[in-house]
Amino acid sequence: MYATIHILPDNIANQIAAGEVIQRPAAVVKELLENAIDAQAKKIQLFIEDAGKNIIQVIDNGIGMSAIDAQMCFEKHATSKIKTTKDLLHTYSMGFRGEALASIAAIAQVTLKTRIATEEIGIKIQIANNKIHTHEPHTTTVGTNISVKNLFFNIPTRRNFLKSNTVETRYIIETFQRIALSRPDIQFTYYQNNKEIYQLPSTKLSHRIIHLLGKEYQKQLIPCQENTDYVKIQGYIGRPQGAKKTRGEQFFFVNKRFIKNHYLHHAVKNAFEGLIAQEAFPFYVLCLEIDPKHIDFNIHPTKIDIQFDNEKMIYNTLKACIKKALAIHNILPSIDFEQSVNFNAFQPNSTHTRDTLGEKMQNYTQFKNQPSSEKKGDHWCQFLEKFHQITDHAIQDHTLVVEEAQTEMVTLTSKANNQNTKKNSLEENISAQNFLQINHQYIIGRTTKGLLLIDQIAAHERILYEKYLQQIQKKKATQSCLYEEPIVLNTIDENILQEIQEDMIALGFQINKQDQTWIVSGYPVDWEASSIQSVIETMIEQYKEGIYHNAWDRQKKIAQTLAKKNKIKQGKSLTPKEMQTLYNTLQHTPHQHYALNGKKIFKEVSSQQLQTILQTETY
Repeated sequence: MYATIHILPDNIANQIAAGEVIQRPAAVVKELLENAIDAQAKKIQLFIEDAGKNIIQVIDNGIGMSAIDAQMCFEKHATSKIKTTKDLLHTYSMGFRGEALASIAAIAQVTLKTRIATEEIGIKIQIANNKIHTHEPHTTTVGTNISVKNLFFNIPTRRNFLKSNTVETRYIIETFQRIALSRPDIQFTYYQNNKEIYQLPSTKLSHRIIHLLGKEYQKQLIPCQENTDYVKIQGYIGRPQGAKKTRGEQFFFVNKRFIKNHYLHHAVKNAFEGLIAQEAFPFYVLCLEIDPKHIDFNIHPTKIDIQFDNEKMIYNTLKACIKKALAIHNILPSIDFEQSVNFNAFQPNSTHTRDTLGEKMQNYTQFKNQPSSEKKGDHWCQFLEKFHQITDHAIQDHTLVVEEAQTEMVTLTSKANNQNTKKNSLEENISAQNFLQINHQYIIGRTTKGLLLIDQIAAHERILYEKYLQQIQKKKATQSCLYEEPIVLNTIDENILQEIQEDMIALGFQINKQDQTWIVSGYPVDWEASSIQSVIETMIEQYKEGIYHNAWDRQKKIAQTLAKKNKIKQGKSLTPKEMQTLYNTLQHTPHQHYALNGKKIFKEVSSQQLQTILQTETY
């Protein structure tokens, strides 16, 4: 009888399993470093060449392995930490040899040298594609030296899917930083292409943070500590003024293992509420100690995501711990007990004008209830009457003011962004006197056919996006900084900046690395020098969120990021002349019909449609 189901050969099954465990060089680095830690090493060296594609080598001074263990560690499902099912609930270690080594040996050429203290001669094993080629005595020091060469040499398809060296190196550095922070008591050294990147002595956590992330953190750190029967928390948070617009300097460790947990991150952000901008990310390195029976590490292959049996308790404890630390250092905002709670200034009979109240008065009147006796039809008539009574008066010539906005992720979700726009349908020559702003968000223009409604934020964002995209392609003029400005970045962000450096130069930035510092000596002619650090941080953060297959994808993303950064701020009041300038610019902008999120930027309402609205209104 013909059978369609059959058992895979071992070599193919091993390669499939390896592909699930080892997806990139950083995964190999993680496994080898964790093995060295579990081997009780006090000194660990990491060597990387060609972003880990060519060589990944880890040398430790741990307890080493016997000849039998050295061979057994490459067997599937081999481990030293689990012997019974009960051990699954009480495991603190990360894994001592075995497990992942079988997967690594299936897709790379591995050389292992190791010796235990009770033996004078160690052992050397060379293995590739899960086949042992060398197994012999070897003179070596106590500990383990393992070298992984030519990753994915026998799976060229998987190797082709690896990212650029810059991206893969970023993942490796990220992995190294997490492990180095989890064990400040261990000495770590990191070499990249024969160049020393990190030399981290054995120390306490605060010094490890400074050595790893930079001296600027020396004045930033605030200690946190809280002990309960359920969880113990200790670590450091950064001062609010040090919060950045780039993520990546937020570290949670549970039982000395790095984790990601959006729920706990929300607890930290909540504790900082009112102290940092909504789009900013506070720095923290927080270590949690909890009985393993209360957590499950096995819900994700990388063990980065975990589950707690009482997340709410940890959330509340963590939030209270951070608030207490902020209060001790007099950072929490103080309450003005003399401030009236009656808000008399916002009463409708107040003599204050909008000039003195600003947006606060506007916010009040926006939600003020209209008398119930007022008819909706009368409201429309009053609006149209007011609109047609706009008088001609002297208007100062202003240009659109560019202000900061929230740095949200922008995604091109509409096909309209990739298609040729329809023929320009905007009516020409609408004068400034025919524009009116509603709720400081929408522009209404009177045309010969009726009304034109424009979303001013979406319009400005589209204008800036097309402008920046054109600048990147055509090279933008640059003005020199009065003083060269150093840009403070961590190692991971520096790698990203290096990758987008060419596109930034095209925008008009003059930016280069001098010694160990990035220096900005020029910036686009129509920008403010004071915003350079903020803009670069925003670009890096948005770049982290995307996956780019080519230079065109990267350029579009940078243009989106800058457009989102520099668009008109919500609630911005525009003069009639500014509204006309925005309208006129939009007329000559590609893809003028659609915002970056795919929604319509403007809508035309004919006189006939207005009449229909009034006639069908119910009272």
